[in-house]
Amino acid sequence: MLRVASENIGVKERYVGKTYILLDVVQDLATNAAFTLSRSPGVGLVEILEGSPNLVFAVTAENRHRLASLTTAAISAVDDITGSVRLLPVNTEVDAAMCI
Repeated sequence: MLRVASENIGVKERYVGKTYILLDVVQDLATNAAFTLSRSPGVGLVEILEGSPNLVFAVTAENRHRLASLTTAAISAVDDITGSVRLLPVNTEVDAAMCI
């Protein structure tokens, strides 16, 4: 985990892996895909977007190995992916409440 050297920014001390995943799914089935993802282990955020990609979700885990496993399982649970899958791994999580 990258540490940010600043007194005004709070960074979590313990590693918690997180990645955001952007998907294109069949438009009419985006709600079903979102529901499926929301029930997947490790998934904490699911939102339907306008345009393409039309679905974003976040997976968190206690280490990179578990993060990879949970991410793969969540993506595999969605049957209606029509385009590319984009992974956006989080390098450093900043606590916004500490940014003054």
